[in-house]
Amino acid sequence: MQSTFIRNSIANALKSTGIDVSSISANFVYESPTITELAISVYGIVDPSSDAAADKATRKVAEMESLIQKYTADFPKHSPSGAAPGNGEVLLVTGTTGALGTTILAQLVANESISKVYALNRKGSGKTLKERQTESLVDRGYDAGVASSSKIVLVEGDPSAAGLGLSEELYNEASL
Repeated sequence: MQSTFIRNSIANALKSTGIDVSSISANFVYESPTITELAISVYGIVDPSSDAAADKATRKVAEMESLIQKYTADFPKHSPSGAAPGNGEVLLVTGTTGALGTTILAQLVANESISKVYALNRKGSGKTLKERQTESLVDRGYDAGVASSSKIVLVEGDPSAAGLGLSEELYNEASL
């Protein structure tokens, strides 16, 4: 509640001076959790050409790269277990309707060395997985057609369940 109040107060103050506040996300306060970061973010909105906006983006990328390095340091080297259909790599990616997963999926579809991507997501309510995937792509600025790529096999399952919650046939197909 407080973060929403802070975000709205900042947005209203900026709007009253004629500044476009459409770029202020709903998570603005969470994205800038300290007073210093919040001040830098506000300054970046006031003057988008400033170093403050670029510095924040650079710091965020460095932070994400650091987390990737930290949490993938012990990952084993990938060695495909069999010949991939279409002479390209076959990958399984989880969470492709989320922000990071959507970005990864769009990049994999564009990569010519990838022949197939199994996009594993939790079951949703109300919308089909293809609808959710398309919506996620559009919301993040990617081509909606990515969800219809012949490279993608959209799969609903449960990553915590035995066999990922997939049918035995699909599990075996994805386990090349």
